[in-house]
Amino acid sequence: MNPLLLIFGLLGAGAAKSGLRGDSSGPPVRGIGRNDRNDIAPTDDDDTEPAGDFGADDPATGDDDSAPSGVSTGGTDTPDGTDTTTDTSTDTSGSTGKPTADTGDTVPTSGSGDSTSGGTGSTDGTTGSTGDTGSTGGTTGSTGDAGSTGGTTGSTGGSTGSTGTTGGTTGSTGGTTGSTGGTTGSTGGTATGTGSSGHTMGNTTPSVQPPGTGASQAQIDNFLTQLAAQPETHIHGTGSSMAGEHTAALNLVPRGASSHVAIGDGDWFDPATWSGGQVPGDGAKVLIPEGVTVNYGGVSNASLFTLRVDGVLDFETNVDSKMVFDTVVVSPSGHLIIGTPTDPVDPNVDIDLIVANNGPIDTNWDPMLLSRGIVAHGGTSIHGAVKDSHEKVADDPLTGDTSVKFAGVPQGWEVGDTIVIAGTHYDGYSWDNSIGAVRFHPPEDEVRVITGIDADGRVHFNQPLAFDHDAPRTDLQTSVANYTRNVSIETENAASAEVYERGHVMFMHSDNVDVRYAEFHELGRTDKSQISQSADSFGQTSFDSNVQGRYALHLHRTGTSDPNDPAIVTGNAVYGSPGWGYVHHDSNAILDNNASYDTFGAGFVAETGNEIGAWNDNIAIFAQGVSWDIPKDGQHLSTFDTGKTGDGFWFQGRMVSSTDNIAASVNTGFVYFHRDGNNGMIDFDASLFPYSEALLNNPTTTADLTPILTFDGNETFAAKQGLHIVKSGPNQGHDVWSELSDFTAWSVVSGAHLEYTSHYILRDFDLVSRVHHPFTVYSNGIHLGTNASDITIIDANVDGFKDGIDLNKTFVDGAGNTNTIPADLHKFTVIDSTVIATNNDYLNYDPALDQVISSSQLPNFAPDLQLDNQLVLNDAPTNTTVVFTLTGTKTDTLGQVKFPVGMETFEVEYSVAMRMLADKGYWTTSSGQNYTLLDIYFTDRVTGNLYFETHPVYVNANVGGITHNGAQDITTSGGTQFAGTTALDVATLAVPATTAATGTMSGMTHTQTHAAIVPESWLADPDTTTAVDTQTMTATFSSTVPSTTDPAATTDHTVHTDMAADTGEATQSPEPVVTEDDAVFAMMDAGDEAGSLFAETETTIAAANDNEAETGTEDETGEDSESASEDGVEMPDLIAETPTSSEAGEAAADEATEQPDGEDGDVEAAEDLWEALTEGHDIITCESGPLAEMPEDDDEEAESILFAA
Repeated sequence: MNPLLLIFGLLGAGAAKSGLRGDSSGPPVRGIGRNDRNDIAPTDDDDTEPAGDFGADDPATGDDDSAPSGVSTGGTDTPDGTDTTTDTSTDTSGSTGKPTADTGDTVPTSGSGDSTSGGTGSTDGTTGSTGDTGSTGGTTGSTGDAGSTGGTTGSTGGSTGSTGTTGGTTGSTGGTTGSTGGTTGSTGGTATGTGSSGHTMGNTTPSVQPPGTGASQAQIDNFLTQLAAQPETHIHGTGSSMAGEHTAALNLVPRGASSHVAIGDGDWFDPATWSGGQVPGDGAKVLIPEGVTVNYGGVSNASLFTLRVDGVLDFETNVDSKMVFDTVVVSPSGHLIIGTPTDPVDPNVDIDLIVANNGPIDTNWDPMLLSRGIVAHGGTSIHGAVKDSHEKVADDPLTGDTSVKFAGVPQGWEVGDTIVIAGTHYDGYSWDNSIGAVRFHPPEDEVRVITGIDADGRVHFNQPLAFDHDAPRTDLQTSVANYTRNVSIETENAASAEVYERGHVMFMHSDNVDVRYAEFHELGRTDKSQISQSADSFGQTSFDSNVQGRYALHLHRTGTSDPNDPAIVTGNAVYGSPGWGYVHHDSNAILDNNASYDTFGAGFVAETGNEIGAWNDNIAIFAQGVSWDIPKDGQHLSTFDTGKTGDGFWFQGRMVSSTDNIAASVNTGFVYFHRDGNNGMIDFDASLFPYSEALLNNPTTTADLTPILTFDGNETFAAKQGLHIVKSGPNQGHDVWSELSDFTAWSVVSGAHLEYTSHYILRDFDLVSRVHHPFTVYSNGIHLGTNASDITIIDANVDGFKDGIDLNKTFVDGAGNTNTIPADLHKFTVIDSTVIATNNDYLNYDPALDQVISSSQLPNFAPDLQLDNQLVLNDAPTNTTVVFTLTGTKTDTLGQVKFPVGMETFEVEYSVAMRMLADKGYWTTSSGQNYTLLDIYFTDRVTGNLYFETHPVYVNANVGGITHNGAQDITTSGGTQFAGTTALDVATLAVPATTAATGTMSGMTHTQTHAAIVPESWLADPDTTTAVDTQTMTATFSSTVPSTTDPAATTDHTVHTDMAADTGEATQSPEPVVTEDDAVFAMMDAGDEAGSLFAETETTIAAANDNEAETGTEDETGEDSESASEDGVEMPDLIAETPTSSEAGEAAADEATEQPDGEDGDVEAAEDLWEALTEGHDIITCESGPLAEMPEDDDEEAESILFAA
């Protein structure tokens, strides 16, 4: 397995995002009743209120029967004897951080004093309710001085609060101080809520203090005047595109134009909450100011025009709600909350947000066409009822069926849900002989409504199926996705709306986004069937301008600077979009278990190439696209108008992990497209790449220069192509490969197509052609296209295509000339693959250039890199002057090959070399020679293991200003050169170091190995080895073994060895010289046709040489390794634990080598090796105890033994 693992944020994906309800850094929990909006007592009474009843209950009658215009019943509050007057002015246990007008307290205005309110800034700077203690200080002011207490809580808030002693002369001034303390607290809040683009995301205590619902009209008027005068601020660079977007969003909702302003915490449907004493109705322009929380729980048909949230809008999770609006803008200080992970919307509750269809957008008001939907610039939490987005059927659904069977009842599915049974046959844009032309053929996906669910997992629906949804093999099945959620955002009357009238949802410039189990129905305004452009490229927009960026669910530039804090998008459904479904743009995000349907351009898109994060277990069903052209021919690069060809998952970049995703009824299931016609792609911080040193210390890098992070377990069916990868050119400047594994594509015209790219391992591809029809073109299972090189295909199954694997060797240079490089530079290898084709199993196969072999034929050399020349850094006339070139010979499991492989050239320019020098510094030998060290990375073309070797670079250039690390000679010991303690020219497995809490990269673990090969016969009969996935085993040992340089030293030995496919016996690599003077660490693998890799310090034990000479280095059986792997040997993992006696270790070894069906000579050899390794040394033990008897042959999982001497 390729060591490029899933690294971004998965471990934190289940946690609630910061700054949202239920989190200490977010706005406080409601201070009013949970189930009854106006109950002081937290009773869970859920009683039924008379129709038309909203607002605060009358203290005399216990009820208020007046309902505002346009509001229907949706509440659950009846007089239950516990209701009192509106309690928001007296309940401080969850207040929003403003000093309220409690008994004995004067309403604060302004001041510079102090109270305890400022202290809570360390959480989010909002909770300042304790500032109300100023009422006690009204006589002396002493209590008002309590700001010092606040200082202990909010570090920043407290520092300002401590100056407030002068404010404590009267109670009213003490109260005033609370507001100032709270303002400082907001700075503390910023520390926890700052988005990756630098925005303040925490709900801050406002500089303009809300007067509260009990305020006088004069106080309200004064508050409104101050609000209108507040300037809009941002921290983006002047003239930047993000500054323009920020300004455009807030210009839609100026505070001063508001018709309804919330003056204090309260219920949306309570007139007392609003400045004019009326609940917002049709055409209202609503403002929820900073410092105010408004709870929404009711069904309203009033069509709001705008809603600006600077504070908190919090939907009740146990009450049906409906809100209709044209535009909602959540400002950087605001929060939109519709359920949280700790308080999700109840499954029997529906919350509907309707984007009003108000006709064409007025471009005088909105020249960027940003309105008509939700633009969330602050924090967002949406959490509907948990629902599984998609499932595989247990049996093929056929024409006439009215139900489908699953292995179990899908989680959360209910009667009335809309489901889509994905078609398994799709013609798309293909020839219609009846009209003599190519036309679009609709997919065979079928939309149905659930009518019943049986306990055994059978789901019934409303209409019989019109098509067969059959698969070519019993282990392949179609998928069914569910597109109903109990939280929905949708376009009003979408069926009759023009494309330019539709709504969209954008989460902008803030990574404080957590959206789960919501439905995005018929949203998106960008039309991928037409040419689209950025808003600023139009000059003057009109209402129907096809502006890019208006999609169904759009993470818009939420930032990548904090890999530990991704946006979360889980369990959602996008149904219908003229452009894209889920858009991951310049952001760090995790998209998990989401579903898209009928998204014209693509279902899921990583837009600008710098995105990081993970896509896992998502499904994309049906994307029509503009044509069935291959991706590079169907885009408009001049306007960066990509993702148009009707694809499932579109990756403009390579740093988003893709696992277990499914695409159906699309042109291409998965597209990696790295071309940029108008500089629309964005470079990213090279440190985000787990092996950034391989990029030669470049501070930034591009999608073209990094390998695909992770591609594993994905599936395409009913499509033209399963997978397509294309770059602008094959070179990437390093030898870190992309490994794509366990990919399945069936009922497809073409399985996988790679062009203008290099350095890949395609492992375990299972590709099955669609059924052949007249007048259709059938392509290859795997097509290696123009300018492709250095590709290994392992364990592929290619079935039913016209041609199985096309080893095409066409090369086109920059001038359009073809085949201007030697054909042998393409370097194509196919190992252990099964190909059944109708015409040619292998097209363009050349036995003189290509290898089509079984793993039993692999030479299994030890990894090594030999450079042709010493590396010397001299001064150069320009920064772009090439100062040295990395060339040599790479040795790996496949054999020896020129380095770099294929079409690559690894040239190091002066500026790059000097940056490397500045990063590492330099040493000086006793002879006066300056040098630095360079780690050069290379990948094993079969195992996918990534190694590095450290090589000296002799520095003759000016080193002024460069860190001098001191004097250090390069010495030789045991045949190995050392720079200090660093071994030179020694293959070392590169391991990406991660932090346990976040899974993100925090540096590299470098471990020296000599990687000699231990013959399989030392451990087990080769006939009994079991095929297993590559696995990295790591163990650290401390022992007091003698050291050649310091006999008294205690040495920590860390072994990182990646046991991989097809690692076998060394046949031509240098034989190890073995003595007993040094510690030897060997990891032996009993699986995957594998021998065993072990790391030696300088020498190894002499008995090993004797043993190798006795047993030989060639596989004497001559049998194919696949058949040999049928009988497996499993061995337990070992770890370093409390040492046992050597006698106990020998006994354990005796048990370990009692292998069933093994040859006596092999067992004896293994015993001899164990005795030689363990003589006189402590023995390691198993995790579960001493090493036990070898498991039976038929155990499936092969494990490894780690020996330590």
